[in-house]
Amino acid sequence: MTARISDILPAACAALRQSPEISALQLPQSDVVVVLLIDGMGYRNVAHVADKVAHSKLIVDHTPISTAFPSTTPVALASLGTGMQSGSHGFVGATFELAEFHSILHPLKWVDSPPPLAVAPDPTWFENAVDLGIKVTRVGPAAYANSGLTNAVLRGGSHLPAESMTELVDVIAATATQSKNQMIYGYYPKLDKVGHVHGVASTEWLSELGVVLDAIAELNARLGAGVTLVVTADHGMIDVEKRIWIEDTPSLMRDVRIITGEPRLRHVFAQPGNAQALHRQWKSLEDFVNIYTRDEYIATELMGVVDDFVAERIGDVVAVAQGNNILASRTIDSRISNLVGHHGSDSSTECDIPLAVLAR
Repeated sequence: MTARISDILPAACAALRQSPEISALQLPQSDVVVVLLIDGMGYRNVAHVADKVAHSKLIVDHTPISTAFPSTTPVALASLGTGMQSGSHGFVGATFELAEFHSILHPLKWVDSPPPLAVAPDPTWFENAVDLGIKVTRVGPAAYANSGLTNAVLRGGSHLPAESMTELVDVIAATATQSKNQMIYGYYPKLDKVGHVHGVASTEWLSELGVVLDAIAELNARLGAGVTLVVTADHGMIDVEKRIWIEDTPSLMRDVRIITGEPRLRHVFAQPGNAQALHRQWKSLEDFVNIYTRDEYIATELMGVVDDFVAERIGDVVAVAQGNNILASRTIDSRISNLVGHHGSDSSTECDIPLAVLAR
């Protein structure tokens, strides 16, 4: 059984309750478990530069696990928070259609419409932990304290603000001393932003990774006996080499109703009755992209077993970019399409994430 990001919080609860969790992941029995998620810190990205950045061994000396699929932030955080794969929790991409609300959801920009509980009614593992008598504290940027995504898949416990890596370390270290039987979740977004803008081959990304790894080493040194620090991420990242501009091939758009997802994975929905024609047109991209019908994509089980309500959020055609290609768009997400760093597809660089268990 391969360990996944969805296994982390159930295993943390089991470690705090001192009861074994029957899963692919087990953590040592602990008084406090700290789960620190660094957005965009792919395992293979770190391994590639391990000889250039201090403290890389804290990450690469541990066996990686798999993120959720598609390998993008809202999907991964939904799997972390709910303990489910995307075929069950229903977050199928960076954007996705909610037919029942007649809208396209952008989870990273989500505030309160549609209602988060209507989109994600299942209990989160933070809520489960609280019900078990475990104190839960989420630490990260104040803007995320009551975002739509947080209230959908990361709700439960309290939130403490931390805007920088230094603040994050200080708040987590102080909180860990306050009581036993507690879970602390820390989130840091900047490495991902640097990777998108400058790329993971850039000096800027390397410098920011150094800041992150120095901070992880400091936090590990400051945590006391009985505290387990679990360092993970939501996805890795590739630097784009070829942009395939969708609108430059008119036949690709001929039978399109809407397109969701992101440049590394597109959900393409056909005008009524035109799904087969749409599939034929998009098959022309097969040198650069894996093209699936909805049924073919579901059969891959990349998202695990797909529930019926989730299936309608999957495109009539799903285009999964291969190599370092992206399906760029000037009309759907021009700013994102012009970024250097991307993720969302099924490469090991994007899907392998750290699971560094640093027990004291």
